[in-house]
Amino acid sequence: MEPLSWPNTVQLTLSIQQPSELKLLFQHNALPVIEQLNVINENQYIALLFHTSKSIQDNLREKSNDTIYLKCLILRYMILHGVVSLIGSLNMPLLEKLILIEMYDDTLDCIGEFQELCSSTHLPCLKNLHFSLCFPQEMEPMWQMSSFNYNRQWPFNNIDCYLDDCYIRTQKESDLIPKTLFVIYTHPINVLFRYKRTFYNYGFTTHIYTSHSYNSATIDSMDL
Repeated sequence: MEPLSWPNTVQLTLSIQQPSELKLLFQHNALPVIEQLNVINENQYIALLFHTSKSIQDNLREKSNDTIYLKCLILRYMILHGVVSLIGSLNMPLLEKLILIEMYDDTLDCIGEFQELCSSTHLPCLKNLHFSLCFPQEMEPMWQMSSFNYNRQWPFNNIDCYLDDCYIRTQKESDLIPKTLFVIYTHPINVLFRYKRTFYNYGFTTHIYTSHSYNSATIDSMDL
């Protein structure tokens, strides 16, 4: 396979079939002048099952590229530990907006690293951070006992969580597996609503109409 090369591409919206394909966009100077990148993983059942090979994470970490012009990065339906590894390996000094929709993982192991990457040290120009992180229901007690569930530990003081009942579509397409996810997300939740593709019940949408306090001076919900 020849290396991907789109040297003049400034804005790109792309669908991929496997989370591991994300690494192709950041190797061999595939997108050297990219400013806005929006990628969605179409094969969501792989992410929802939480069973991914360690090679995906390792491969993302190995493919390092200086995305020095990137200002907006939107990723949807990916594996959290792989995305954290990717973000950690990229130089994005101009990144202003980071939106991560339904990042899946089966443990909270990389939450600390993700929190650190969202700091002003790694992303000095970051002004808009919106994400929803999905874990098995069993992770809720661990989250409540951890130091990461305190808003003051996060850049914009706007973290919340809820339980969401969903159905996983398997490779057979006709089979659906019920699963309860523990979701950690950022306010205002209506920003996530714009990018979320599937709603399994009313649990997510009810949060949109709930009044929450957050730092409106540092988060511009309309700047999308």
